[in-house]
Amino acid sequence: MGYPLFKFEISADAVAWYAAIVSTLAMLILLYGALRDRGRIKINYQKDMQVLGHHPDYDPNKTYVNITVINKGRRPVNITKAGVRVLGAKRKYALLNDSFSTQRNRVLTEAEPTTEFMMEQDEALFGNAWFICVYDATGKVYRKYLHPLLPIWMLYRRLTGKTNMPETTSRTNQV
Repeated sequence: MGYPLFKFEISADAVAWYAAIVSTLAMLILLYGALRDRGRIKINYQKDMQVLGHHPDYDPNKTYVNITVINKGRRPVNITKAGVRVLGAKRKYALLNDSFSTQRNRVLTEAEPTTEFMMEQDEALFGNAWFICVYDATGKVYRKYLHPLLPIWMLYRRLTGKTNMPETTSRTNQV
């Protein structure tokens, strides 16, 4: 009988290292998939918007604030309402008009990831606004801060006695 030409041995240390590397990679892939498979909401806003053409809900002579809600995740998110947190007012929250429209529940999916809310621009309201908040059907609140340095602005308002916060500059294209 002949003996084999080569002999192949694997040590226990090599098997342990191989198992540790493969299991770590598998855990990272599963963690990435789990984090990717959730709803991630991004909120953008634009001031000084006008409606062109004829729309029954909006006056073309008024300026509006357009709030866009984007789902950057894979899981569908049902947006129920949007509002603004106001500082220095009796009522601290203001809901947007479009939250009460017939299209109240807006489901953001991968196929349709965006929805928009419009409200008439009120400088007294947006001058004192701290953040825009969007609510989903589960009660989770997503926020977009309009003034990230709020404690400094609040201190400035208290020291100077001003009632309105300084306006943020917005870029508009003029024709």
